[in-house]
Formats: sequence, C-alpha cells, structure tokens
Amino acid sequence: MSGSKNIIEMHGNIWQIRCTQCGEVEESYEVPLPKLPPDCKSCASLGRPNVVWFGENLAMDVIDGALGAIETCDVMMIIGTSGVVEPAASMGLIAKQTGKTVVEINLEPTPNTGLYDIHIRAKSGEILPLLYDTESTVN
Repeated sequence: MSGSKNIIEMHGNIWQIRCTQCGEVEESYEVPLPKLPPDCKSCASLGRPNVVWFGENLAMDVIDGALGAIETCDVMMIIGTSGVVEPAASMGLIAKQTGKTVVEINLEPTPNTGLYDIHIRAKSGEILPLLYDTESTVN
C-alpha cells in the first residue's frame, strides 16, 4: 500500500486498539503488548484489536466508502483473498455490474474468477511491483 491514498480498511487494522466502552481508537505497534487485554488510555476500560471478527458487522461508513470507491474507479483490483467472505466478496461483482474492469490477483481461483476480466495467478508481493513501475508513464 506504499503510496496509496484514501485506503479503506474494510476489516480494520491490527495495529490499532479500540476501547470496548468508549470506542476510542489508538495506534499501537508494541509487540508483545505489555498487558492483555490492554487498557483504554481515555477511560481505562478494556481494549481490543480494531478488527472485524467473524460474526461481526462491518461499519456502514466502511461499506459506503467501498461502494463509493467502486463508483468512481476505472479498474478494481482484488488481491489475495478467498473471495467468499461477505460483503467484501461481492464488491468485485458490483464493480463488474457497473461496467468496471476487474483484475483478480490470487494464487488460487475464487468462486468469481471466471466473472472477472483478468485473473493473474501469482503472489501479490511478486506481481504488484511488476505492475507498478514508477519509471514508466501511461499517456
């Protein structure tokens, strides 16, 4: 994600702690954490990783942000996913239905691979640097 702007972290960020009481979110890169579970620095209640676990809902502003990004993009890249966990699994289909080009980069095919425009079967860490060459320009 180096150089990326306006990133939507659909499933949260493991480097953040969210308070279970007041909802305050703080960054923490401490490994290991000195206390488990960590305390909220604002209200001293219990903290937890700021990620969405199975069975939890994504925040509506996150879903709205993803749908808005699909609406304004030309190309959607789906990278390194099983393609089965909703609602993220449907985002590529929404992009296709709205006329966007969808590129899937994954080691294995997903249930939607055949519906996308391009499937690149490769490791994302190896293929993305080749696709993003800062020395070249597109006119």
